[in-house]
Amino acid sequence: MVSTSRLLKVISAVLIAVLALGACSARPGTAAVVDGRTISENDLSQASSELSEVLGQPVNSQAVLQILIVAPTMIQVASRHGVSVSADDAQDFLAGEAASSGQQVAEGGYGAGTVTVGRYLLLDSALRSSNEGGAIGADLQEEFADLDVELSPRYGEWTPEAGPTPVQPDWILNPGEGDAA
Repeated sequence: MVSTSRLLKVISAVLIAVLALGACSARPGTAAVVDGRTISENDLSQASSELSEVLGQPVNSQAVLQILIVAPTMIQVASRHGVSVSADDAQDFLAGEAASSGQQVAEGGYGAGTVTVGRYLLLDSALRSSNEGGAIGADLQEEFADLDVELSPRYGEWTPEAGPTPVQPDWILNPGEGDAA
C-alpha cells in the first residue's frame, strides 16, 4: 500500500508538471493571436512548407509568422488607398514563382496562409512603387503599432518594429555562466 506522504508527493509532482506545460501556451496549437484572430501552428507550418516548395529553399518560419500577423492589416490599409490584390492574383503569383524556380506548382492551389503571404508580397511591391507609398507606409506603421499580438512563447515576444523576437528565458544560463561554482 502507498503511504499518504508518498501519494501527495506524486500528486504534487504531476500537478507541477501540468501547470508548467500549461504555462507554455494559453492556447495549445496556436502560434499567435492577433486582435482576437488565431494563427495556428498548422497554418504557419503549412505556409512555411508551401513557400519553401515555391522558392526551392527553406524559409524562416518566424518571417512567415510576421507576415501572417501583419498581412490582414496591410490588405485593409492598401484597400482604403485603392490598392488591392485578390487571392487569385496571389495564387497566380505563387504558381509563377514556383515555375520560375523550377519547382512543382501546387495542383490544388496553395493554402490560405500561403495565399495571404502571396497577397502581402504583391501588395508590398505595389505600395513601394506607388506615388502614395510614403503616406500608405505611415498609415501601415500606425496600424501595426496598434495590433494586439500575443505570441506563443516558442516564437518569443512581439514588437511592431522587429516582429517576433526570440527571448531566452531567465532560467537558461549563457555558456560559461554556471562554471563559477
